[in-house]
Amino acid sequence: MAISIARAQRHIREWNEKLARYPSRNGWVNSLFHACQIETAAEIVRQRKVVCRQHVPIVLCDVANQGALWNNPAAHEYVRLYFRPKNSFHFKTEGIKSNSDPYRVNPHMAIPVMLVFDFTSVITLADSFFVSGNFASQALALLQGDTNFDGLNFNYIYHDSAVSQDMMQTIRDARMAEVVVRNELPLAHHLRAVVCRTIHEERMLRYLLRNVDVSDVRFAVEKGGSLFLRRGSYITELYTRGGELHFDFTAPSTARKDKYSVTVSCGNSRFAFSLEPSSWRVPQIVNPDPSAEWKIEIEGCTAYLGPVPATVPVVR
Repeated sequence: MAISIARAQRHIREWNEKLARYPSRNGWVNSLFHACQIETAAEIVRQRKVVCRQHVPIVLCDVANQGALWNNPAAHEYVRLYFRPKNSFHFKTEGIKSNSDPYRVNPHMAIPVMLVFDFTSVITLADSFFVSGNFASQALALLQGDTNFDGLNFNYIYHDSAVSQDMMQTIRDARMAEVVVRNELPLAHHLRAVVCRTIHEERMLRYLLRNVDVSDVRFAVEKGGSLFLRRGSYITELYTRGGELHFDFTAPSTARKDKYSVTVSCGNSRFAFSLEPSSWRVPQIVNPDPSAEWKIEIEGCTAYLGPVPATVPVVR
């Protein structure tokens, strides 16, 4: 039997009070989290459900740990959500990594999107279970019920600061604790928001969904750094002026270089550059059409795809 609504609500009350003084963890307790590459997020919204690996027709961007993928094949029968964002999975795969990064795996979650689900409505489903760590890699037992839920150590699960060497593995494992739902999870009645890192990535996601009615979906942009690690490269500024593209991008936190491979495309024009993270414009391409599709790639990964809004220079 799934945990009771009363137990779920008590958990929210208790841990909201405990975490109230930590803005970076504000809202974690009310939610469950599923991160995926932007194209996968678009397909989930299009289908109005998250489908387990075993039943999904095509894995659009397989960012799973391939070394641990078959440790527990039973995990493929479940949709997997985390109690918290910013765990080891996100640390490994979130954001564009440098080509020189020895830990880069292709594909990785170059543009992450966070699907935020309602804690109570999901964890109290009849086909909802929870595990105290990584379900796929550790083949942990599926748990249900209030008594088993009482046994989860949320001091470790919600822990979000530096740890001592002797506690590091314990904390890392706890941060990977999951709620899993058999077969599929519909978005209706459960999805709270689809959250992007930046307004530019939200614009790209909406562009991927341009032929879909998304009036019932709440899109949001992260505020306060509570969901994403932001360790990889991503675009921080993007607009056109006089038909020329202007953009800025960040450097990754690891395997930094002086310059990065950047490719800009629009229509039949495509130019490759070697650029340092800074503000740039692309005079080689001029396209004043507001509906023109622009594509920016950083280190071989798509960083943006879609129309780019024009800005009017401020007259001083």
